[in-house]
Amino acid sequence: MITFLSFASKKNENVLLKDQLRIPAARWTEEAWVYELFEELEQVEEYLSQDPLLDIVSWDVTVRGRWNA
Repeated sequence: MITFLSFASKKNENVLLKDQLRIPAARWTEEAWVYELFEELEQVEEYLSQDPLLDIVSWDVTVRGRWNA
């Protein structure tokens, strides 16, 4: 299983990323893909506190919060 985590400020950005990955993902591997999509910093912090195994991460660095200026 391949896990993709995305943190973006807008839901439509996450949806676009997921849609863009689906076709290439099907070509790259026969493994199942799990898409973990977050728009709220608190949600992604809670998810990451569980120490998940992540294969690909997309992080919107323009979101204001604890991890950037």
